[in-house]
Amino acid sequence: MATRSPTQYHNYWGAYTTEGLLPNVLGSPLQGPYLEVGDIAYVTGTQTLYVCTDATPNAAIWSSMAGTGLTTANFDAFGRLRVSNPQTIFDSKLVYDAQPLYWSEELTNSGGSSYDQPNARVTLAVVNAADQAIRQTRRFFNYQPGKSQLIFQTFNANGVESGVIKRIGYFDSTDGIFFELDGTAPAPGLSFVRRSSGANPTLVEPQASWNLDTLDGSGGLLNPSGIALKTNAVQILVIDFEWLGVGSVRVGFVINGQIVYAHRFDCANIQQSVYMQTPNLPLRYELEALSDATGTLDCICGTVISEGGQGATGTPFGFDSPRSDNVANNASTTLLSIRHRAGSERITIIPTNVALLTAGNGASVWELLYNQPSRWPQHGAPRGDSAI
Repeated sequence: MATRSPTQYHNYWGAYTTEGLLPNVLGSPLQGPYLEVGDIAYVTGTQTLYVCTDATPNAAIWSSMAGTGLTTANFDAFGRLRVSNPQTIFDSKLVYDAQPLYWSEELTNSGGSSYDQPNARVTLAVVNAADQAIRQTRRFFNYQPGKSQLIFQTFNANGVESGVIKRIGYFDSTDGIFFELDGTAPAPGLSFVRRSSGANPTLVEPQASWNLDTLDGSGGLLNPSGIALKTNAVQILVIDFEWLGVGSVRVGFVINGQIVYAHRFDCANIQQSVYMQTPNLPLRYELEALSDATGTLDCICGTVISEGGQGATGTPFGFDSPRSDNVANNASTTLLSIRHRAGSERITIIPTNVALLTAGNGASVWELLYNQPSRWPQHGAPRGDSAI
């Protein structure tokens, strides 16, 4: 909730300490023909949300929404009031194990991963140049147009460590949104990144350029919360976005029970094409050493939510196996394997029914197995349900 550049025509103008500082009010520091009726701003002194009802240059009228208790965090990525009907698409907590059915890991060179049950976390580690440790959900989560996709992800980055890059967010190797801690020269620090494999370039916004709240503890209009983000403490990352190919993305943290948005990426009415090639992405933690350096990243918990519910869409289809096998007593054989086609890992497959026909008088049993290479002699080892 910080002042945004008026040249970018944002609907949300930020947080101010008094009504007299609201944009285009007589005597306010920001004057000019920038406002539109319906623009909103927040006054921290009275904890009141205001809406612009008259956009006359240098004499705008802001109407109080006193008593509502609303801030911009009460609105989703499409500007709709948030109410208590989110639908969980995915959630993960590491209470009993590292949840290998939900998460896959890729460890390069000396990159490591260890599960810590007392602290309900997985710690990724690197020690040498070119080490890499990636922890990513097996699923790529479906986005439905017109819904606000909301992600919460918890972690402890254990500080910015020299020679090491750390990334946490909703992304893969080509597209997505994430928080980055870069301990490499020449510009170590914190950034939010909107990665794109399409025509629009990847955008990296360093902390000093965050347009809602720099979270550097300086206070004032650029840091209205007055909070300094601690990189060596546990954090709750929040990401929400409207896609439709061309919407907006908000990123920030949940601190003291409140969402504090730090930056907003905009695309509509600004750019020429979609801001990332796909919205169907996984949760991911990534740790990489660019020099001989020690670094760790604690991965804790995460959830993906569709605000406003999610309809059951998709194409039902069936497959009749042409196989017919004679199975000896006390033996087994593979009848059918199901996996994503290469290049289509972002699609969600939901098996709904399996039926088998047996002949003969003997009893038989069938099993549905997950990632069992020894049981797949006709089809080779399975790919799993996603690929890092």
